[in-house]
Amino acid sequence: MEWTCNADAGCLAWIRDSIRKELSSRLDAKQLDEVVLGVGEACANIVKHAYEGKGGPLTVRLEKGAEDFEIELRNRGKPLDPGACRPRSLDDIRPGGLGTYFMSCVFDEIRYEREPDGTNVVVMRRKWTRPDPKDGDR
Repeated sequence: MEWTCNADAGCLAWIRDSIRKELSSRLDAKQLDEVVLGVGEACANIVKHAYEGKGGPLTVRLEKGAEDFEIELRNRGKPLDPGACRPRSLDDIRPGGLGTYFMSCVFDEIRYEREPDGTNVVVMRRKWTRPDPKDGDR
């Protein structure tokens, strides 16, 4: 599945709703909420940092496999500095800046890429079945 919209608040709500609808048959409510939060944070970062709130095309691709699923976010905004996308310490208490932390908790793998044509790509992959964090495996 693939969708493209203008990167703004309305688009973000539509993406969250679309992801929820597409994954609801495979994830329980808690898992679904986590994934929607992670995708929402990644999309909000694109709106705020790549497009600086001015909007631009945002393409979302969802690929469902037997063992996992992958969500790819593509934009043509400012180049991303992957080094600047690291989660900060939770001891650093201040508003904002926890999106990448939430994303790293939700997804098994996150990659940031820049294609030769200038397209920024965020790839987030998650297994359908994951160990419960209470078991100490994550």
